Amino acid sequence: LYNIRYCSKKKHFRLTGPTRCSGRVEVFFNSSWGTVCDDGWDLTDAAVVCRLLGCGLPQTALSGAHFGEGTGQIWLSNVGCSGLEDTLTECSHSGFGINSCGHAQDAGVICGKFLYTSLTRTRPEISFSYGGKPTNNETCLV
Repeated sequence: LYNIRYCSKKKHFRLTGPTRCSGRVEVFFNSSWGTVCDDGWDLTDAAVVCRLLGCGLPQTALSGAHFGEGTGQIWLSNVGCSGLEDTLTECSHSGFGINSCGHAQDAGVICGKFLYTSLTRTRPEISFSYGGKPTNNETCLV
């Protein structure tokens, strides 16, 4: 059994929640998953995440750990996107790991429906590596 996630060419992002297109926003950086603080989090920031993950337009940008508190590092805070960025890390932010947030402030998003309904639009690739790349039992769809 493999875990499937969608990998950005620059950074890695995922939503941890009840559906493929809703959940707590998480970022893979420095070999570990962490969360995004809700300070400054809004619908424009959520739009970048939804588009990046192929999930259509954002319906709601959520704060206060709506999808539960994450664990590990809080990687991003005071995110400020214009809406045109390709990835969340291209938006302005306080810097990786620089914040005064707790996990009770984890940001979340509810996006529209998943736009890629078939694996024929992407190429599954099983990768076994380290350092920010998918590891054993993970499939990266690029």
